[in-house]
Amino acid sequence: MWELEYSEGSEDRISLRKTDVAGKTALEIKLFQDGGDGWVYVYLRQSIDGARLRSLLSNEIGVLILSESTCPCKRASLSQLTVFGIETNDGEHTLSFLFSEATVEPQQTPSGRTVFLLTVPGEWAYHVIDIAGEYENAKWRLPERLRFGVTFQAPASAAGWHVGYVHGFSVSTTTHPITTQTEATAAYVGALRISVRESDAINPPYTYALNCRAR
Repeated sequence: MWELEYSEGSEDRISLRKTDVAGKTALEIKLFQDGGDGWVYVYLRQSIDGARLRSLLSNEIGVLILSESTCPCKRASLSQLTVFGIETNDGEHTLSFLFSEATVEPQQTPSGRTVFLLTVPGEWAYHVIDIAGEYENAKWRLPERLRFGVTFQAPASAAGWHVGYVHGFSVSTTTHPITTQTEATAAYVGALRISVRESDAINPPYTYALNCRAR
């Protein structure tokens, strides 16, 4: 089941809803940054372990997203940019896959690694996420459990409304020799589906996340 975490700000707002955009059904994540101190953010996540984690680490995960277009005046200043991507956290390390308009080399600290995925804004983009491969690149031991989620954030310098869309996830190809079962893979993909049908796993957060105001 997906859990929703969001920022605290008296005038910041978030909205999550199922919608159709550019010919696809998607989860729409909207943020309003009031320009005050601090970030406004949404983190939609689920905890993964056991067979589902083995499936996650033995396959590449595909995600289809659409990021907002940024006007040229805002592109000139990195401080204006929003953060939209996929994030995992195992309690010791944070691995982020960020959708980026520019080509940027991966960045790493002892506790974190960020991979930038070149993304053309304003149109649907399909990205492949190789979590086990990036753990190997970071020289980290594979986790026994982790949190996997979608994050969308806006700094105080990016005042106004911002939007990102996630169509869903899929398993592409097996890339790592971790023992797994077809049933586990199918169950894992089913649990990751986002707003494609009314019965998808994203629906439970909708009851309290739709047009909610950050407190």
